[in-house]
Amino acid sequence: MAVAQFLRLMGVPEADVPATPERRWEMLHRSARWRSGVAVMVDAPRSITEALPFLATSPGSLTVVTGSHRFDLRTLGREDLRRIRHVDWEDVTLQGLSDADATTMFLQQAKIAVDGERDRVRVADFVSAARGNPGLIADYAFDVVTERLLRTGDPLAAAHRHTFGAAAVPGHQPRDRADFAGLTGDRRALAVLLAQHPDSDFGVDLAVSLLGPGTDPVEVRARLDVLVERGVLVRGAGEGPPRYRFPTRSMRSTFLPDPEQAGDTPERVLAHYYAIAYAAHRRLMPGRWLQRDLDGWSAFPDGARAARSFATVEEARRALSVERRTLVRVVLDAVETGRHAMAAELCEVLWASWFLSGSFADVVDAQAPLVRATEGTHRLEPARLHVQTAIAYRRDRNGAEARREAALALELAEDAHPLVRLTALDALADVEADEGRYDAASGHFAAATRIAEGMDPVDPRALHIMVRKEGLAHLGAGRLPEAERLILRALGLLPEDDHQNRARTHKALADLRVYQGRLDEALEEYDGAVASHRLLGDQRRVGDVYVARADAVADRDPDAARAELGRALEAYEAAEAVREAAEVRARIGA
Repeated sequence: MAVAQFLRLMGVPEADVPATPERRWEMLHRSARWRSGVAVMVDAPRSITEALPFLATSPGSLTVVTGSHRFDLRTLGREDLRRIRHVDWEDVTLQGLSDADATTMFLQQAKIAVDGERDRVRVADFVSAARGNPGLIADYAFDVVTERLLRTGDPLAAAHRHTFGAAAVPGHQPRDRADFAGLTGDRRALAVLLAQHPDSDFGVDLAVSLLGPGTDPVEVRARLDVLVERGVLVRGAGEGPPRYRFPTRSMRSTFLPDPEQAGDTPERVLAHYYAIAYAAHRRLMPGRWLQRDLDGWSAFPDGARAARSFATVEEARRALSVERRTLVRVVLDAVETGRHAMAAELCEVLWASWFLSGSFADVVDAQAPLVRATEGTHRLEPARLHVQTAIAYRRDRNGAEARREAALALELAEDAHPLVRLTALDALADVEADEGRYDAASGHFAAATRIAEGMDPVDPRALHIMVRKEGLAHLGAGRLPEAERLILRALGLLPEDDHQNRARTHKALADLRVYQGRLDEALEEYDGAVASHRLLGDQRRVGDVYVARADAVADRDPDAARAELGRALEAYEAAEAVREAAEVRARIGA
């Protein structure tokens, strides 16, 4: 996850961030910026494995890994050790701040100047209590800043009185800011609720959800702004609705309740994001089955599925886009706290957004830890997750991992609901088709079609997809009459509002018409595919269709083909699909 974010910060477009963690590492270490000499700081990783991708191996580079414990390189595997064989590792133990440095830090962060002997003694008390710990120095300085915001006559004296008087905490640890930040009860309560949100940003709507029905969003935003004023939260600088987060882990942990006092807040946090993702899923991929549709059970309350709705595809995409980084963190936090069923359902409904936006790195980052944590436990139905991961690896052109995930999904689906088995067969057939094994692919698709036809009631969306894909497999094998029969049948199974599958069926029929030499009909079908992809905002696939149009007309009209490539380039650039855009530029310039 961290490597993917690092690549994005380096300017790598989302469509080009590899889903496979090993390929992200390779992309990072092959980049010109990384190979030219870099300085990197990895702050407090939980293990040396987390720091490993950021160990700079190019000449003249430096990586500083900070932590409260020593890291043992002997825990690394042979391949990891090979990657860092040129790294000169040095273990440095740092002492706490000297009294002089701690005093300087305290005065700078508290924004005060010493005025007389009494002030000097008060500052010395804070420095002594911190015992060289920079975090405690920052906490004590924050006390002084808070007193100033409260317009205390002498903020240093007031902070000193609160810390070393009756309210002092044994061991000189940071005190509960809920007591000293000048917050009213309702604001303190909100800070405690928000501290149970994963360490990521959030919007006003999250706070409203946690406070419960009937809460006034305007009043909630006013409370959040007070928390920002007191330094408990910071507000993001971007455009659009405000986003908030705790400035440090220490600040967030200050407000964390004891586990027995947390109540159901973690579940309500998950339900909030599930409500958004579920509503978006229904708008972006209407008719796609979910596990709860099959077994009638959900880890989330029914109200979560009725809490939100989106009028348009664009509204749904926008709602999830602003939450993108937070959503992966929410899933990982659910895995860490043992809420596996909730995490799985959330991943399932997030698929629509991940798939259509090309955020396949998020698929692997969120789902891989969940699958590892639940493997063999029978605590959830994991076949769907393996299918989604297989698709992510296919996008990476990582056929070996895609085949492994698809085969595992099929194994896990052996005794599951027919739709689960159908989806696993579909995933494995896609891998076969990618490798040009069209006979094997058509066989798997045909088996999946028989499953869809035998269901009662029939799932028309599932049946359509399998019929269409079986037709495409026959097209790949050159069996045009069978391909035409199946693709036309698939077209008749489509509902009007399934824009994703309508686009793909138009494209499939267009490809068939090209093979048949019926070019004008093919171009009309390509137009239909473009229109449906545009409704979904899927510019990368719009570019794919224009490339297909260019190929179709290249022999008849080279100028028209060049114009189609120009349109493809515009679409790829809009989607930030760098690889595809470069390939089209090369064709235009040839």
